Amino acid sequence: MFRNLFLIGFSFILCFFFFSCGISTGGGDGASGTCRNILKVHPKNLKLSISLDCPYDSICDIKLFFDNMVYSDSLNSCYGDYNYLFVAEKQRLKIHRFEEISIALDSEEHIRFSLLDETNTEKYYDVDLSKIIHSFEVVGDSVKIDMLSAGFSEIRMDCPSSWERCRFQDSDYEYVMVGIDSTWSNSFVFDQYLSDQSSMKSDSIHVYGKIIFR
Repeated sequence: MFRNLFLIGFSFILCFFFFSCGISTGGGDGASGTCRNILKVHPKNLKLSISLDCPYDSICDIKLFFDNMVYSDSLNSCYGDYNYLFVAEKQRLKIHRFEEISIALDSEEHIRFSLLDETNTEKYYDVDLSKIIHSFEVVGDSVKIDMLSAGFSEIRMDCPSSWERCRFQDSDYEYVMVGIDSTWSNSFVFDQYLSDQSSMKSDSIHVYGKIIFR
């Protein structure tokens, strides 16, 4: 009997240990660690970032960053590396997690590219950056900046009568009017979070950067 109780107790502890390994300690995506294998097929949730650096009256420099991907590996939901073929109009290369590449706008100011996994399954992306790049207009002695409506967005800039940056969110404004004199900064930084992206409607993209308007 004592032996049976011991086995039951040991089994309970072992189950608790494995169950605990699957609980997230890092936030909302439920990942609890690093996956053992390099994923070669498309996951359900790949996170990408697009950064823009737009000088005044000049072509924007755009970079694409391949961030975390979450999938199930054995008993855990975890972060994993991946190995895909990246294909754009003039680019074709293998990419892995945490790689950053430069990418050019097309004639419509979109970035369009595909990711192909080892089964040759294509995941296609088409991200319209034109509204971000042209989100401001100089009106007399002010600048009108449109808030981006697709996904949560926020803009920040230096402004008078505040020790901190002025912050404007799309939940509060459709657009903001800011000054153009030296008490205001000549640029703004922005963040936009897009969900359900790609042809599979599964991935999230963080678009962020700096736009100089004078």
